[in-house]
Amino acid sequence: MVIKMKTSIRYVFTIFFVISFVHSRTTTSGSGMLFDEVECFGGFEPCRDHGDVSCTDYCKNYQYDFGVCTQDRGCCCHGNIPK
Repeated sequence: MVIKMKTSIRYVFTIFFVISFVHSRTTTSGSGMLFDEVECFGGFEPCRDHGDVSCTDYCKNYQYDFGVCTQDRGCCCHGNIPK
């Protein structure tokens, strides 16, 4: 009986861990994520040479934390908004 109880508790905690991990990895724009401030500017020029690396360098010049190249908006800069 004790072994079944321990196994059940482990199973429940595993399910909670998986659910919380999946929930925290869901990305929706501007809904309380770690990096909330997103601004796409500069067009596609910062993405031409080295992709995200060049975009990140471009964004750091404007006090953002990192940059990501997108197909439809070019270089998008992400910044951390402290809470």
